[in-house]
Amino acid sequence: MGCLDHAFENKKITVGLLITWMCIALIGFQSIDMFHSDFFHVGPSEKTKLMALSLNSWTRWWMVAIASFVSTCINDFSSDSLIPFIQNCVQDHKTKYIPYSKWTIYVLLQLYSLYASFASVISISLMMSQIDFILIRLAADLLINSYTTWKFLKNKEVNYRLYQQEGHGMAEVMEMTEALGTENEESDLLKN
Repeated sequence: MGCLDHAFENKKITVGLLITWMCIALIGFQSIDMFHSDFFHVGPSEKTKLMALSLNSWTRWWMVAIASFVSTCINDFSSDSLIPFIQNCVQDHKTKYIPYSKWTIYVLLQLYSLYASFASVISISLMMSQIDFILIRLAADLLINSYTTWKFLKNKEVNYRLYQQEGHGMAEVMEMTEALGTENEESDLLKN
């Protein structure tokens, strides 16, 4: 398990494994001639559909392309803003103080869930239609995620030793888990 633990802890290795797998999958898809299917067509086509609507003209195609780009930007921006807030302020039991009333947070999270459900239906339909819409979404993802990642990182400092001391290393989690397991086994033996 040493290699697997190291790959899990070192995010550079994790991402390297993801990219390696993606390349292997792309080579496999190329070997079965997948890149010549209608899905890889770019631009308007009678076969390209968004929820049964044929995107057979440049007007329709551009309207969907622009809407897809803007929607992806909005989705990324809002999720990069709201998800950390939800996880770190609302759901984290260590956070005792919140910046809004409980009712306001409840309404905000319900509205976000409503929007996310609506947006996911459109997103899935777009992603299944044609490669150009995936590429448009990718461009929007990279643009917005560059900004939000910069926002998250701007006040951070690189220091691996202090990072480990804050408890981010999996080795420490594993040691704690093993220690708890040993304590539980000892208490079970004492009970018997």
